[in-house]
Amino acid sequence: MDHYAGWPERLFIIDDDGTIAYEGGQGPMDFDPDEVEDWLRLRYDRDAKPTE
Repeated sequence: MDHYAGWPERLFIIDDDGTIAYEGGQGPMDFDPDEVEDWLRLRYDRDAKPTE
């Protein structure tokens, strides 16, 4: 069952072409949901600024 384990945590963003547009770091130390939020906000909201 190791093929379906939830460790290490990691976030990916898949673009409209089906390719990986963003690959987050391995969790728990490099797991950063705010970085994903920033990426999505900057990609889809032209008036957005990164969170601090």
